[in-house]
Amino acid sequence: MKKICIVTATRAEYGLLKPIIRIICGDSELDLCLIVTGTHLVGEYGYTVKEIETDGFPIAERIGLPISSKTPEDVSRTIGHTFLKFADIYRKHKPDMLIVLGDRYELIPICFCAVNSRVPIAHISGGESTEGAVDETIRHCITKMSFLHFPGCEKYRQRIIQL
Repeated sequence: MKKICIVTATRAEYGLLKPIIRIICGDSELDLCLIVTGTHLVGEYGYTVKEIETDGFPIAERIGLPISSKTPEDVSRTIGHTFLKFADIYRKHKPDMLIVLGDRYELIPICFCAVNSRVPIAHISGGESTEGAVDETIRHCITKMSFLHFPGCEKYRQRIIQL
């Protein structure tokens, strides 16, 4: 049985990941390791972990983080905490693959810890472009760390190849 780890940090990407989570849960050869973090666990963002619970998906870990993006220093502190929280996750759960979606800054330490633990990453929505935003750099870093790529269209596939 292959253990597939999916990390979800926001309501927006959870909605896109939900069909994949459902497929993994329904496959007898796959074992889901769902890690919920980020704004899902913050009251001011709606405590959206309740939506995941309502959907009936088993949550392997809830990783609380000090979520703030008011200043660059806040973002850096959140990234630092995420590194510390995820340092042992992959050793503990021993996933065969990590699936992530998008370009949120929390994904940098989540993916780096996976790379450091020799867990291959499947990245959904790489190759997209948001010129002038830090998202561009973050997305490309995640793409470079990833083993499998699932871009949204041919143009994005070509950008991944260029990287």
